[in-house]
Amino acid sequence: MWAKAPFGTHQSLDAAQSASTGENESLWFSTAGHLENQIENDSLSSNEEKQEIVKIEDDTSSEKVSAVMKSIDDIAFRTNILALNAAVEAARAGVAGKGFAVVANEIRNLSEKFSKAAEQSRLIIESMVDKTIQGNQLANDAAPIF
Repeated sequence: MWAKAPFGTHQSLDAAQSASTGENESLWFSTAGHLENQIENDSLSSNEEKQEIVKIEDDTSSEKVSAVMKSIDDIAFRTNILALNAAVEAARAGVAGKGFAVVANEIRNLSEKFSKAAEQSRLIIESMVDKTIQGNQLANDAAPIF
């Protein structure tokens, strides 16, 4: 009876190893399937993000930004001209126009500040547009990977 025990033990070990191998294969296939699904989801997500970047790029196109900035610059310029005209009229009025001359000068100062702020805004917006374009290019470059 003891002579048969090792043979039975070997069979049990072989059966256990086969079962373990089967479980490992099953686990491997399950994990591989999960990874495949995750990669597919990541790829879809990447494509959606790319489309969103393209949409942002379209919404912040240089032409639109330039048009808005030109309009802001035009308003600042006209305000400055109005302040200059007001200062001239205040000077014509003499003593009676002194108070108005102070107001005209403040309007001119505000116009200059507005113009500087518009220029800074233009630079920031242009930088953002450039970064959006660069992000879009990176997304395009990364798309084939997924």
